[in-house]
Amino acid sequence: MILNLKGARMAGRDLSRLFMPAALLSGIDLSNGAAIRATLDRADLFGANLAAVNMTEASLLAADLRGANLTRTILRGAKLDKADLRPGQLVIWVADRKRVQDKATDLRGADLSGASARGADLERAALSGANLAGADLSSVNLFKANLSGADLTNATLAGAKMKGVLLNNAKVTGADFTGADLHGAELRNVNLLHAKTDGTILTDAVIHKGRRTLSEELIVALDAHAAWVSSQGTEGARLELVGRDLGGIDLEGTDLSGALLEECNLTRANFTGCRLQLARLAKSRLIEARLTGADLSGAVLREADLSRAVMCEVSARAVELRSPDGRQTGRTWPTDLRDARLGEADLRGADLRGARLTGAYLVYCNLAGADLRGAELDRTALMFSQLVSARTDP
Repeated sequence: MILNLKGARMAGRDLSRLFMPAALLSGIDLSNGAAIRATLDRADLFGANLAAVNMTEASLLAADLRGANLTRTILRGAKLDKADLRPGQLVIWVADRKRVQDKATDLRGADLSGASARGADLERAALSGANLAGADLSSVNLFKANLSGADLTNATLAGAKMKGVLLNNAKVTGADFTGADLHGAELRNVNLLHAKTDGTILTDAVIHKGRRTLSEELIVALDAHAAWVSSQGTEGARLELVGRDLGGIDLEGTDLSGALLEECNLTRANFTGCRLQLARLAKSRLIEARLTGADLSGAVLREADLSRAVMCEVSARAVELRSPDGRQTGRTWPTDLRDARLGEADLRGADLRGARLTGAYLVYCNLAGADLRGAELDRTALMFSQLVSARTDP
């Protein structure tokens, strides 16, 4: 007989060691409960609420976990081989009209240390901050999954399908990526020097290629900053390099969100593809710096010297401020370029919507295709600049 508990409200209940193969548990609410060593092979857990459930050593072989909420769930030593953790399509009725929306399987902060998930389907799953240390994820599908800040220490990801995956600030010491496909992945602040990467595909991946050129002191500081970013300030330490001479430094592809780099010499520095959200670079010299594709949302560059800098396709929009728990506050913080010097800078395709450019010097700039809608342009010098196809307020 197949157990049917579809949509049951069982928050806080203890189902440990129960034998429930192929059980019908879609939509069940077992949040804050327990299912230690429970057998749920081939179970239907579509859209289930399993938040903060202790599922240590549970067996979930080939289980359907599409769209399930597994935030902070403990899955230490669990068996998830061939499990389906893709987004689930939820049907919502609004005013007698059906609307279908995808709901990603949520494993943020979950503990999967030592778990086995060989061949599991985790496409687009949310795994930021998850503990996957020692987990076996061989041949798993992690297409466009979010593993930012996850702990993959000694994890096995051989042959994993990881195109477009987000691995920013993840710990990968001892991880095995042999034969894994990381085409187009983001690996900001990820140190692959102590991981196995034989046959790993890293085509078009965002990665810090110049790490080997940095001093040991700076590498340690960057690793601490990565922990600070991924933990939202509870671990590690913010990167603070005020007044330093860092001319020519190569930081391509790193995550420097919130870093303090004021009054620094960053002449000819490489920030290509960097994430500099809410970073502070006021009065720094970035002459001829490379910033193509960088995210400067909410950054403070007041009185910075960006003369002849290459800033094609940069994003300098206002950033939405969130509370420590990630909730929206309704407040935004604009990118501050007031009184900055941008003479002869290449800003083709730059997104400068809402940026504060009061008093900025933009003479002889290339702003072709740039978006300046909503930007503050009082006293801004725009003489002799290229504005073909640029978008401004009507």
